[in-house]
Amino acid sequence: MSSDLRPAVVVLGGAGFFGVHLVHELRRSERYRLVRVLDLQRFSDFLAEPDAETGSSAPAACCCCPLEVMQGDITVAADVQRAVAGMDAVVHAASLVDFGNVSAAKVFAVNEGGTANVLAACLSSGGSSSGGGSTVRALVYTSSLDVVVPAAGCFGADESLPYALDREGMERGYAAYPDSCYAASKTAAEKMVLAADDSGGGGGGGGGGGGRGRSAEGAGAGAAAVAPAAAAAAAAAAAPQVLLQRGQQQQQQQQQRRRLRTCAVRPLGMYGEGDPYHLGKNMAVARDLGAAHLVCLGSGAAQFEHVYAGNVAHAHACALHTLLGGRGAAAAAAAGGQAFFATDGTEVCNFFDFFVPYWRCVIRSLLT
Repeated sequence: MSSDLRPAVVVLGGAGFFGVHLVHELRRSERYRLVRVLDLQRFSDFLAEPDAETGSSAPAACCCCPLEVMQGDITVAADVQRAVAGMDAVVHAASLVDFGNVSAAKVFAVNEGGTANVLAACLSSGGSSSGGGSTVRALVYTSSLDVVVPAAGCFGADESLPYALDREGMERGYAAYPDSCYAASKTAAEKMVLAADDSGGGGGGGGGGGGRGRSAEGAGAGAAAVAPAAAAAAAAAAAPQVLLQRGQQQQQQQQQRRRLRTCAVRPLGMYGEGDPYHLGKNMAVARDLGAAHLVCLGSGAAQFEHVYAGNVAHAHACALHTLLGGRGAAAAAAAGGQAFFATDGTEVCNFFDFFVPYWRCVIRSLLT
C-alpha cells in the first residue's frame, strides 16, 4: 500500500483539445500522486516541449506526478468503472460537441448517458480497486456556456442566469436553441452532476431503505406478541446482539458512503494550442484562401468572449482543489453543487476581429 496520501485524479476525455491542457495543469501541481486519462482516442501530448538535441517531444520537465493512460468509452459503464477505480477525484471533460452533424440519439447517449455512467461509478459501492466503497470525493464537470446562453446572446451574464431550456428561462426571453441537441444534452448532464453533490452514495435510497427497515421491525414485533413466553425471552436476550450487529452494519455502510462534492465549470469559447474548433479551422481557411478572400459577413457589431484553454484548465484545477477540501470544509461546502463560468479577461470583441492577428501571422508566413 502506498504511503503517498495525496489524491489521485482521473480526467475523462483527457486526450482531447481541452483535456490535454487540463492534464498538463494537474501534473504541474504537487497536489496529486497520479493523473489518469480515459479517452477514446490515443493520448498525444501536443503541449510537450521538443527536445533541443533530438527534436522529439518529451513531457514537460515541470510535471511532478506520473501519467496513466487508458482507452475507453464513457458510454460503456465498465470502461468508466475501470477508469474511476481507486481514484479520489474525477474531472469529467468528455463530451460530443455537435450542432446538427450527428444524430440526437448519439449526442444524448454520450453527453447525458455518459454522464450518468460517470455518476454511477463515483457513487458505486464497487468504485475502488479493492472492491470496497467508492473512493471518489470530488467530481468537476466541464459544462458549456450553451446551457444558459441563447442563440440571440446576452450581455453581462453571470451564474444567476437560468437554464436556457427551462420554462423560467423561456418566459424571461432566454429561449435557446430549440433544435440544439448539444445544449439540451449538456443541460441535462450538468443538472445531474450538481444534483449529486453531497449525496454520498446514499441519497434517495436512504429513505426507502429506512422505510423497509421499519416495516421489518414491525413484522418482528407482531411475531413476538404471539410467541410463547420462552421464545419471547430468548428473543429479548438476543436483542442486544442483534442491535450491535445492526449498528456495525450501519457503520460499515456509512463508511462506504463517502461524501461526494460536485460542481460544474462553464467555459466560454475556448482557444489555444490544439484547438480544433476556433483557431484550427480559421487558420486553415487563411492558409487555403489567403488574405484577399477573408471576408467578414454582417455588420461586425456582434460581440463574443473567448477564453484561453490553459486558463480554463486552471479554473478546473482550482475547483477540484476546493472540492477536495484544500481550502477548508466551508469552502468545499460553498462550492459544492454550484456552476461557475470560466473567463480570463480576454477582450470581448467581434468574432472576426479576434482572429485577425492570427490570420496575419499565417499569411505573413506564407509570403516569406
